[in-house]
Amino acid sequence: MPQSKLGTYFFFALLLGMLWLSFSILKPFAYGLVLATVFAVIFQGLYKRVLGLLRGRSISAFITVIIVLITILVPIVLFGMQVFHETEGIYSYIVENGGRLGFTDRIETFIHRVQDYTTFDEQQPDYFSFDLGGYIEKGLNWLLQNLGSIFSSFAFIGVNIFVFLLTFYYLLKDGSEMRRRMISLSPLNDKYDEGISSKMELAINSVIKGSIVIAVIQGFLTGFGLFIFGVPNPAFWGSIAAMAALIPGVGTALVSIPAIIYLLATGHGLSALGLGIWAIIAVGLVDNILFPKLVQRNVRIHSLFILLFVFGGLTFFGPMGFLLGPVILSLLAALLDVYILLVEKGEIHKITSSAEHPG
Repeated sequence: MPQSKLGTYFFFALLLGMLWLSFSILKPFAYGLVLATVFAVIFQGLYKRVLGLLRGRSISAFITVIIVLITILVPIVLFGMQVFHETEGIYSYIVENGGRLGFTDRIETFIHRVQDYTTFDEQQPDYFSFDLGGYIEKGLNWLLQNLGSIFSSFAFIGVNIFVFLLTFYYLLKDGSEMRRRMISLSPLNDKYDEGISSKMELAINSVIKGSIVIAVIQGFLTGFGLFIFGVPNPAFWGSIAAMAALIPGVGTALVSIPAIIYLLATGHGLSALGLGIWAIIAVGLVDNILFPKLVQRNVRIHSLFILLFVFGGLTFFGPMGFLLGPVILSLLAALLDVYILLVEKGEIHKITSSAEHPG
């Protein structure tokens, strides 16, 4: 084997080894690094406004981090801790009652009555297995395990928060320079790298701002309404409402309507009326008011794909998948957009031809 080719193989083997070792070293901080990157993209506009006022990158980045920390991160952490606490309470209640809840018993009875009308064997109806209380118990157990792994380790939280804040600061301050450096290292043509980077930013803003942020706001407002009108465990059900807000045609009604029925069934008619008005005005109008301001010219990704990647992200990454799943979807959408553009311009054929016939 020629010495030059052997040297090339050795270099790439060494490079791959260092990349793997670097990934292993940074893996414990993956959550903080990914969140910092997403936040840097989302709050780039805020940073530029602060920069326009203060005229200094370092102080502008620092002020932006402080604003985001106070207005966004602290409320999210407090809300997450409250959700964890309420989830523990609901799970303990289900376990103490043998996996039974009053409303689940009524739902299962209703389903079995429907089966009575649809079965062909009147002597012995063949009920399919439907243990709603058991399903809820398993779901809450999964949620507690994942949330517990986050909130139980203060060292883990502290280190990742520190990494997040530090990375967020430097991405705001030196993000443009880092981006140019990454583009120069990429083997692709610079215009393709620029296209992928721009599409990625648009996709992240579209998915995170246009869907995730609005869903979180609607979930928070739903939980706040439940708290005002006396529905138990408002933070937990508010988090469920945030997930439901991503479902096309359903939204937070998946939580607010049963809550209204619960208030009516327990003799709180005025509270039920108030919650209904709150759900329509405070929650229902959020999408119409905020969506045009948050998304503007950004690309649109169908809400079905966002929902699937949220659920898939939760399954694959745990609670952080609520954000990481859509981020991966954003990257996929950006790459597909660039690929379609290359196909339309005939660039793909040129690239493959040059690869097959080098020189």
